[in-house]
Amino acid sequence: MSEKGLTPRALLIGVALLFPVVLWIRQVELVTFTCQITEAIPPIPALAVLLLFAMLRSLMSRVGRKFPLTPGEQGTIFFFVALGCVMSAVGVTQAFLPYLTVPFYFASPENHYDIIIRNLPPWFGPRDPEAIRQFFEGSEAGSVPWAVWLKPLGLWTIFFVLYWGAITCLWTILRRQWVERERLSFPLLWIPLSIIREEAPQPGQPPFFKDPLMWLGFSVSVIYNALNILKTFNPAVPAPGSFYPIGTLFTERPWNAMAGLQMWHRPELVGLGYLVSTEILFSVWFFFLLHNFVAVAGRAIGWEPPGFPFRDEQGVGAYFAVTFFLLWVARRHLRDVLR
Repeated sequence: MSEKGLTPRALLIGVALLFPVVLWIRQVELVTFTCQITEAIPPIPALAVLLLFAMLRSLMSRVGRKFPLTPGEQGTIFFFVALGCVMSAVGVTQAFLPYLTVPFYFASPENHYDIIIRNLPPWFGPRDPEAIRQFFEGSEAGSVPWAVWLKPLGLWTIFFVLYWGAITCLWTILRRQWVERERLSFPLLWIPLSIIREEAPQPGQPPFFKDPLMWLGFSVSVIYNALNILKTFNPAVPAPGSFYPIGTLFTERPWNAMAGLQMWHRPELVGLGYLVSTEILFSVWFFFLLHNFVAVAGRAIGWEPPGFPFRDEQGVGAYFAVTFFLLWVARRHLRDVLR
């Protein structure tokens, strides 16, 4: 975007919109746990903000008035909400806060958590036994003992601010490599940019809200989710579900090593796959099947150590390999940055 996007009013609007967004996220992801609206890419609340702007633009144009926010400001608000809502989502709040209290609450002679506790710094989390108990069992008074939580949460807030600041610096360093040298297309940005600009992502295509293919995909998704929602209220309603448990077909050794195999059929995954290169798509399904075949082979020869075939550990190794590969590809750019 050529126009200036980071303006005081864009920042204020982003902060104001983040309050109802966080309340929405808390209700559906932490209180009722009905769905995870922040795990979509882009996050659903951020897209909802852009759709709100699109509706306001349409209403104001009909009465002969111009929408006050520039496309750059709308993009800034979108990114502000997208990043802000993720920090309050289930992937952060529900995963992070228990880490501060689990060693103390679940400590027992069998699990030797006392060793972990002795090596934790005093500021790591609250140490008051009653506050820790209330975290898991609830408070009779219905209030949070903020005095106990103030110091650890304050220090962790500083950590997360520095963490996100470091990531922003990495983005800044690698931006030219990704945008100007590798010329990455960033297809996940096509949807928000098309909504903001009211233009097609590529020449020759109709605008976003006038694209029949968009409305076709939207209709399929609405019907798919509506049937699944109706089935939760009335089990007699036929619904496609979200996956088929193929693993239930494998009951005999060694094939029962694939007992957890599932075939997912979700419209958003089809749409995401459309944006991914064929090389990556091939790697995803090929190594997924290879992982299951290795599990079967291990069971066939009787080699079944706990956790085999170590999917999570191999995933960490894959992340390191991709990181080193990206740094190697960008070596000339990083050399210029150091200079």
